[in-house]
Amino acid sequence: MRSNFWMFLGEGYKHWVTFHPDDAPLLSPAWDDAEQIDRFSPLAELAADPAAAAAVARARRLEFTLREGDTLYIPRGTPHEVTNLSATTAVSANFIDGSNLHETLAQGRAKLERRDPSSERHRNLRAMLDALDEIDFPELDDDVAAEERAPLPGEQMVGSFPLHERLKSSRPVQLWAGDGGASANGSK
Repeated sequence: MRSNFWMFLGEGYKHWVTFHPDDAPLLSPAWDDAEQIDRFSPLAELAADPAAAAAVARARRLEFTLREGDTLYIPRGTPHEVTNLSATTAVSANFIDGSNLHETLAQGRAKLERRDPSSERHRNLRAMLDALDEIDFPELDDDVAAEERAPLPGEQMVGSFPLHERLKSSRPVQLWAGDGGASANGSK
């Protein structure tokens, strides 16, 4: 969905290979019409084909290993390949904001045209697109200036929907104490 991505790695090691978005054509993408995205073959497969390997060699790449405690941001459209070097525990999310909203909506509408209108996937995608269309993302200058103001009450926050009403009065749950302490249900 043309989303941006972040990850916090709590445990283990992940090796990342990322490529400049402008160099994606050098990675031999295959267009997935139903999903409206480019699909990329694993780098090992591309390396086995001399022509593909030569093209990949021209692509701007950045390789690094994410370690325990690191947080990573990957902008939309950044081709990447990840290899777990050990058992890992991570928290990650794809997100949509003012930087990728228009591309996300365009891709979502194109995907919607390829779905059976009576399918659950069509209904879910339609609901998501309708919700995204309702969001009025602030301009960057307004967003930065907002840091100087007091936070808005929950009911005035951008992205607050009726579905979130029940969450406004909920309490956080501690899933694991990390020191052998009790879990959320009281067991060890």
